[in-house]
Amino acid sequence: MGPAAGLLVLALGAARAGAGGLAERGTPAGAVRDLASLCREAEAKGGMRLGLWARRLPSGRVLVSRRAEEPFLPASNMKLFTAWLFLETFGVAPTSRTRFYLVGVGKARRLRLRTEGDPTRAREFGLAEGSYFRKLREALLARRIDLLPGGVEWNGEDWPGPDRPPDWPASIRHFSYAPPTGGLVLDQGKLRVRLDPVGRTKGACPFTLQPRGIRLPVKGRVLVTTDRRAGSRPFVSIGPKGLVLGQKIWNRRAAVFTLAQRDPEEVFLQVLGYECGLSGIRLGRARSDRTSGERGTLLLEEKHDLLPALEAMLRESENFQAEQALRLLAFRKTGKGDWRTGRSLLEKSFERLFERRGTWVVGDGSGLSKRNRISPSGLGTLLSEMPKSPRFPALWTRLAANRGPGTLKRRLSDLPPGRVRAKTGTLNEACALSGFLVEGGRPVLAFVILMQRKEGKGGRAWSVRKARKYQDEIVRILAGRRDAGGASRRGTNRGRG
Repeated sequence: MGPAAGLLVLALGAARAGAGGLAERGTPAGAVRDLASLCREAEAKGGMRLGLWARRLPSGRVLVSRRAEEPFLPASNMKLFTAWLFLETFGVAPTSRTRFYLVGVGKARRLRLRTEGDPTRAREFGLAEGSYFRKLREALLARRIDLLPGGVEWNGEDWPGPDRPPDWPASIRHFSYAPPTGGLVLDQGKLRVRLDPVGRTKGACPFTLQPRGIRLPVKGRVLVTTDRRAGSRPFVSIGPKGLVLGQKIWNRRAAVFTLAQRDPEEVFLQVLGYECGLSGIRLGRARSDRTSGERGTLLLEEKHDLLPALEAMLRESENFQAEQALRLLAFRKTGKGDWRTGRSLLEKSFERLFERRGTWVVGDGSGLSKRNRISPSGLGTLLSEMPKSPRFPALWTRLAANRGPGTLKRRLSDLPPGRVRAKTGTLNEACALSGFLVEGGRPVLAFVILMQRKEGKGGRAWSVRKARKYQDEIVRILAGRRDAGGASRRGTNRGRG
């Protein structure tokens, strides 16, 4: 195990505080009073349980600690653990390769794909629509090949297991924030449906699907109307049997719906066939998710940088990238991209990090699972030790920054740009913000703020918007932004993530 891997083998040494107390270690008295008062108010009026932990860097002195050993639902703060384990495993220049081979002769001639689960096959990472397959078309045409009657085979045997965490409820699986993972995935497991009623006054609204080349059964239709109110809520969803359409759409404005793909492998292979067809290359209908032992001729090897995927995980909080990262970890370690194996690797890192078993539970890699639990001191200790690793710049420069790109874009706008670099996290019953305060281009303080709605009647006052306001106010106090009278400034900025 290298020196960087040792960051996940830390003994937890954070200061402990009572269930409702606030322990300070050298924090200015005024700030401590402000924080204590704000935490009491948040719990009394905000319908929440609040965990807070902060440490000065690089001295390592714990400044504040509240409910630091209690387990909280971390929401997307779970991605900090996933991202760090990913960097420890792959290094600061992670890559993924996809190879295309020509196999067989005559009627058995076919295309073979050898995938390593590249998560950047998407327009979000600079790939124009169709460009992923353009080089393949060129390689086939260079060999005067316009027919592959044997179809396609790929190494599906290397990507077993569920395409999503099993405890994700079925009710969310059509939403774009809960997409599938696997060896062959396009557009981060998302399907876009564009309704274009402009220029029409009645009848069925035409629509297009992206990525191009997808074929889906369609049930129902969206009707065009000239009544703005009646056409304000068109219905677009995806079910087990295909696309489901309904309601009406106003004829003055197009609309785009983003859904989760049901079968990412089928989507990939449909688009592959479509893209080859653009150059007159025909693929046979035969498909196999098992690769034969027959030798093949390498047509094309595509190699892509995975750091943009890490950035999407941290800065934009993409759940797909976090869950796909677990499968990539498993593939790198065992040769099988099984999600359960990836989660097991993350659990082993938690066992080394946390002293107390009852303070953590690993449900998934993204934080969407309601099983996840972490303690403020556990996450805080990891954050405060990260800067000692040469891999740290690859992570912290990809966190969201206030007044910058990402989920903090509209938050903490009264602080200098980039003063805060942090990971947000939001579920219906939890809200989190953890990261770093920055001065002179370097982190000077690590902080963790975990909030969870109280059970029963005590949680009636809870709202995510209110939780974010309290989080931002805590960060302002930690950053020393208090007015001349010593009282902290109450923020009204709204955010997302």
